[in-house]
Amino acid sequence: MRTLLFASVIVAFASGCAGIGKPLSTPAGYKGPQGDDEIGEDEKTTDPFAIEGIVRQEPLPLLKGPPAAFAEVALADPPEGVPPAPASCDDYVKNAVGKTVCANLPGAKAKLDEALAKDGVERDRALAAMEACEGLPTGLVRSLRAELAPVECGDALARPFFAGKPKAVPGAVQHALVGQAIAARLRRSVAAPPKLDPPFTKDRVLAHHKGALSDWLSVQATGIQTLAAQGAALGGFGKGVVAIEAGNADLRLVEAVRGVPVPEEFSKDPELEAAYYASLDESLEPRKTRGRDGELVGLREMANAGVTRDTRTTEARALLSRMYGGRRVDALDALLLPPLGDAPKATVDQRLAAKLPTFYSGLVLAPETIADPAIARALLERGYPLHFRAAAREKQKALPRETATLLARARIELGIRYWRALDFDEAATLLTAIPEADRKPEDHIMLALSVALRRGPDDAVALMKAGGTAPPKFGDVRALETVANGSGSLAGLAAFDAALLRELAAPQGAPAAYFRDVAGKWRKAARLLQDDKAKAVANDRADALDQLAQNVNAPGND
Repeated sequence: MRTLLFASVIVAFASGCAGIGKPLSTPAGYKGPQGDDEIGEDEKTTDPFAIEGIVRQEPLPLLKGPPAAFAEVALADPPEGVPPAPASCDDYVKNAVGKTVCANLPGAKAKLDEALAKDGVERDRALAAMEACEGLPTGLVRSLRAELAPVECGDALARPFFAGKPKAVPGAVQHALVGQAIAARLRRSVAAPPKLDPPFTKDRVLAHHKGALSDWLSVQATGIQTLAAQGAALGGFGKGVVAIEAGNADLRLVEAVRGVPVPEEFSKDPELEAAYYASLDESLEPRKTRGRDGELVGLREMANAGVTRDTRTTEARALLSRMYGGRRVDALDALLLPPLGDAPKATVDQRLAAKLPTFYSGLVLAPETIADPAIARALLERGYPLHFRAAAREKQKALPRETATLLARARIELGIRYWRALDFDEAATLLTAIPEADRKPEDHIMLALSVALRRGPDDAVALMKAGGTAPPKFGDVRALETVANGSGSLAGLAAFDAALLRELAAPQGAPAAYFRDVAGKWRKAARLLQDDKAKAVANDRADALDQLAQNVNAPGND
């Protein structure tokens, strides 16, 4: 009887989620990452800093090919169930578009610099005043306003712009602004699931599943699909912002359904409650998979755009890590990199490179300035735009050493954020081109880190599909340990990174000895580190790995 009742509740719920997608299969061929004993003897005898095998480069068509083709797109009306923009958006919408005079690009950049020195509504007011500036692509400032305003206000800013029938808007900008409007609607969706008041009897919970919750699920699922399909027609940055928000919305839907109260009869029986949640999760899996795939599509577009620091990707990665804890999509964030000095602020271009979101700096600033180490350093505050990567490829042999070091770091930061193996190869190429006699300590540790990471998954998509298991030969830390064994000031950072990567590279079924060895690496890092916070992390991880080794040796865990 209990089983029949339970099944009826799940069927009632599942009927509201039917036809919303199928899980992707995990590709075969992935094995646990190698340990030291799995590194071939021929590799053990080579230079630990050597870059062996195929060295990947970002595809030339992406970097140097013709501009991407962007079909004309329009902003459709929102689907049913999307709440209107909140009243707080009025503070941005009411800012009047002005007639600020800036007849050329240098004048427009100067006005942008002034506007970006402000915050919130005041910044938006200053940007609105310069929308008529000559020298900038039509619509760029409106899109920048949508980017810097709260996400949920995107369509409130985009609708009046398109209603005004602006002159030709460049494709990339048009797609970005339409994407920001769709993303705003997605952000406001799945906002208020119907509530069930106590008592939570089986009859009332079943009626809730079959009635109000089922109706709400149908509207929300249809709305998300409609908006996601509109975003799929976009390209580049615009496609990315929609994909991430669509993924967020799908995963919020999963969390909302899991938050519905359990029938009291189930909650009093641990076995039945566990079975309830197991079946509920099985019913939710297609929606969860759609959310995951949307996030990954968006992250791939953000990686192509070169975005390393923004709230959107931070939230997406955090949500994926919470929903798929074993995938470790943000595990590399803990790596320690050499300290950087402050970003230069002496010129307008330097300040804009540091302040403008990555997509816009690639449209406003001249890519050929990437050879200037001051510009390269400023870009590190936000990202490494596609146009600048293309210019750097063309100038690669003539880059100053300081610039090459900074661009290698930019590549490493991109690789860390998105698990992109090709970025570590690109970093290694830049660093090995610096004559060994001219390399600084930061060059050595970043080259060592690139060597350790370059044999990881192609990107976050491959990592997630492989269940968080990295490919074989990931985490060869011999070069990092060479730096750690030296007398340089960065030895502690190298030891920390070596310990972290060996922990992440633990093969499936690793013996206790493996974890004791990693614990020893963490204790070595703690001895060498100067930073108290990092030292505490290393000691905590050493204790945890020692405990794990004991658990592996416990009876019954052979």
